[in-house]
Amino acid sequence: MFSLFCLDNLFLPQQKPVQEQRDTQEPHNLRKTFVFAVALFPRIAQQALHAVFGSVCYPTVLAQYLLRCRACAWVQVICILNHKILLIKMKQLITAFFWFVLTIAAQAQATTFTGSPSVKITEGGVERSAEKLDRATASSLSCVIKEKDGKFYWETRGNKPLLKIDSNAFVIYLAVDGSGYVRVLKPEFKQASASISATEKNYDYVEHMLLGLRTVTYYGVAN
Repeated sequence: MFSLFCLDNLFLPQQKPVQEQRDTQEPHNLRKTFVFAVALFPRIAQQALHAVFGSVCYPTVLAQYLLRCRACAWVQVICILNHKILLIKMKQLITAFFWFVLTIAAQAQATTFTGSPSVKITEGGVERSAEKLDRATASSLSCVIKEKDGKFYWETRGNKPLLKIDSNAFVIYLAVDGSGYVRVLKPEFKQASASISATEKNYDYVEHMLLGLRTVTYYGVAN
């Protein structure tokens, strides 16, 4: 009976004030639950209320109200779906923009050459030493050259600016300040050069640096 009072208050606002007072005491979420059920099952709700109240004109008014409720419910469903679709599109857009930025950054600063040294030679006029490098030491002394906006930089040597020189079978990256250079054997000339010299056969590049009047030279292979 308590639920019938709530139904009466929902659909028959012309009823007595006592019933309206009872309706104000009912929790608000009960109304939402009932309206949602009415929107989903309008015909069943119409038949149930008609059987309870037995009014001839009531089902006509109720049917109009139920149609409005169902229309509002579907509008809300469509709005929710549109909102979710919009969120999905926004996520896709943000992801695409993120990858676009990464691509631009990668193109703006591309790695031109990477090599790992195998031998280190130190000379100072009065002394000379040569040592083979293990894998752990070689990884910490790698040679990396990067290109950014058409310019080359010696990344592993403080990003020193380099001048690129194409010389037949070799590409030479010369430090602008004169502190050293990297001479790289072109891969397409590797086989021909290997038959001429054991150095070209075993190594792909030489990295030469000036430290005061002393020099440090690394021979290594390209990664």
